Amino acid sequence: MISLLMLLAANNVFVTGNELYGQCTGTSEEQLICLSYITGVADGMTVTQVVYEPSPGFACIPDGVNRQQVRDIVVKYMTNNPESRHMHAGAVIIVALKNAFPCK
Repeated sequence: MISLLMLLAANNVFVTGNELYGQCTGTSEEQLICLSYITGVADGMTVTQVVYEPSPGFACIPDGVNRQQVRDIVVKYMTNNPESRHMHAGAVIIVALKNAFPCK
C-alpha cells in the first residue's frame, strides 16, 4: 500500500493530498471541489474494476455506498495519516478506499 504512494510520489503530481485535505476541510466551495475530486477518482477506479478483473491494487466499493460516505472515508484517512498527504491525491484516495473496502 505505501509502495503505491511512494511510486506515485515520484511522478508528476497535479493535486497532492495536502491540497485535497485543505479543500476537504475548507470553505463550502472548496468542499465541493474535494467531493468532486474524490468522486472522480472513485468512479475511475470502479470503471476499471468493471472493465478488468477486480485487482488487489484497488478497492471494491460495495453497492449502496454513496459519495459522501466515500469522502468521509478519505478525509478520515488523511486526518489519521498526515504523513501520506504530501503524496499524489489520487493515490491517497485509492489507499484510503482500499483499506475500507478491500477486494476479496
